[in-house]
Amino acid sequence: MSRPPGLLYSVDETPPRTILVISALQHVAVNSVTLIFPVIIAHEAGLPVGQMVEFVSLSMFALGISTIFLCAQYKFVGCGYLCPAGFSQIFVGPSLFAVHIGGLPLVFGMTAIAGLIQLCIAPLLRRLRALLPTEIAGLVIAIVGLSLAVLGVRFMLGITARSEVRPIYLVIAGFTLITMIALNIWTKGYSKLFCVLIGIVAGYVASAFAGILDLSTVIPEGGLSILKLPKIANFGWQFDVTLLAPFGVAALATTLRTMGDVSNAQRVNDMDWVRPSFTSLTGGVAANGFASLFSGLVGSSGVNSNSSSIGLSSAMGITSRTFLNSSGSSDRFCGDAGPGDGRIIVLHISFRIHQWVADDDGPPARCPQGDGNRVLVRDGGHRRRLS
Repeated sequence: MSRPPGLLYSVDETPPRTILVISALQHVAVNSVTLIFPVIIAHEAGLPVGQMVEFVSLSMFALGISTIFLCAQYKFVGCGYLCPAGFSQIFVGPSLFAVHIGGLPLVFGMTAIAGLIQLCIAPLLRRLRALLPTEIAGLVIAIVGLSLAVLGVRFMLGITARSEVRPIYLVIAGFTLITMIALNIWTKGYSKLFCVLIGIVAGYVASAFAGILDLSTVIPEGGLSILKLPKIANFGWQFDVTLLAPFGVAALATTLRTMGDVSNAQRVNDMDWVRPSFTSLTGGVAANGFASLFSGLVGSSGVNSNSSSIGLSSAMGITSRTFLNSSGSSDRFCGDAGPGDGRIIVLHISFRIHQWVADDDGPPARCPQGDGNRVLVRDGGHRRRLS
């Protein structure tokens, strides 16, 4: 195993506290974008704003626990690499179908079943490797990334249900992206490491000045408390055999995506990487199964490994699993702290559903299958360790 030249902190190294905390917040910010998927499902189910905020809190709590499952390194669970969790668009289609048939209880029950299916696939992964080569996993990630572009373009252009384009949305999205790219390519030190977080903050500042960031659309009428534990609503769990096929396909798709993400994490940490380690792949798939099972039992939608976070760690040159305790715990704290702490997730959700609430357009009529964002590619240049 050979260390890549641009890797500042490898999987078992611990960065300084300042870098650790800010980088973990960067991962939390990237992962929280995927909360738009459970929001779409909850919006389709007709949840009021108050219950929506509680639902988001529970979803973030599930993300923190799922990240701990995926990054752990036990005999049968965990891939042993920095592989944070995110909510998967792969589950959006089956979940919306389940909402129309039996409401949220059916979504939660079938999500838990999908997790059990993944747990059954994990020990058979070596026997199935001829049917599930890494090339197929890579193809799944590519298709998932392209399908996500549909929603991405919609939000970047500010397209409403009346097919109207808002130029200010495109200007702000371009400004945010250019800020991230410029900091990553032409700067050094902390600004290079934290380019994503700085770009997100810059985007929100620009949105506030443009008058399109309105937090009042997601704040309940009674206001927000400083600290509040999220309430687990008594939605219950249901099972429908007719939904076994779509959720089974979703479980298989997320299995392939987890295999691709874990393989990519292995490659980022080893310059001499040739083929994936099936021990790590098996642990990652099992962890993803436990994550989806836990998410369904808590009351949220299906999760998956997040390709964007692996791309982010590659771009920063920091793949330390110490983020397991910082990023996962941050997600858990944000969920435990309740909807009233003014955390970054409120900003993320409000920015992305503002046009639905303000214009009463509703979510997209059709949500494409797939999940994930394009994996960022590091320039390969050597980086010096920060003091």
